[in-house]
Amino acid sequence: MLKIGQIIKNENGVQKMLVGYDSVDNTYAVFSEGWYTEKQLKFAGYIIPPKEKWKPEVDEKMFFVNSCGVVDWYCFDDEDDSIQDLSKVGNCFQTKEEAQKVADKFKEMLKSL
Repeated sequence: MLKIGQIIKNENGVQKMLVGYDSVDNTYAVFSEGWYTEKQLKFAGYIIPPKEKWKPEVDEKMFFVNSCGVVDWYCFDDEDDSIQDLSKVGNCFQTKEEAQKVADKFKEMLKSL
């Protein structure tokens, strides 16, 4: 994953500084320009290293969006298949705020159906 404050460079030697990241939208803020997805940065010729997805340690608190669209939490257990499944499908967040952003977007999506 790119880091805030990291300088990225494209094949023409143009350098930009990353000043923000939104994990829900997977967009990066580029200094004095705006927000861009990795795809847009790659299209502009920037080299993007692969992201490391967060995975909780055993007994570490993790947040998720339950089937009612409410943020809930568990302590991670690598022997519990249902908790591992949450992590495998990307419904596993380090903070309550990250999970709440996803829950809010999910609810908005359902309202539009």
